[in-house]
Amino acid sequence: MIQINQKEQEKAYVHEQFTRNFKELQLLGQGLMKDHETGKLNAKKLEKSAKSINRCARTLKPILALGDLGEEQDFDKEIGTSVEFDSSIRKLGTLIWDFAHNPALKSSKVFNTKLAARAHSDLLTIIELSKVLGDRAKTYPGSSVTTQK
Repeated sequence: MIQINQKEQEKAYVHEQFTRNFKELQLLGQGLMKDHETGKLNAKKLEKSAKSINRCARTLKPILALGDLGEEQDFDKEIGTSVEFDSSIRKLGTLIWDFAHNPALKSSKVFNTKLAARAHSDLLTIIELSKVLGDRAKTYPGSSVTTQK
């Protein structure tokens, strides 16, 4: 029997954690946007989705080990109206999509500092915006804003 050393096991575990959380983050973001755009999103679903997105993003942060390459993007933390929720939910969906499709996360052959900084910035903003949305979800008035396509 071939024995895998501890370092290889740890590497495999970290890779599995990254893959699982990276995929789950994308699926949660897509589900949140779909529910929002179809009017099926309610306060409870928003809170659950935002907290799950936050958990996945926080798990990815140390795995990516991007250091302090990027900073959190500015966004309105005072979310209370339908328009503010709509804008914030759409921003979160866009951030998740941009993060998931960042070329810096697709290839380990070439390290592009600018792309890595963008990935780090997106991830920090996903973490903070999902926390704010999760905290404010109980006041979510529902999808009364006309969806934009």
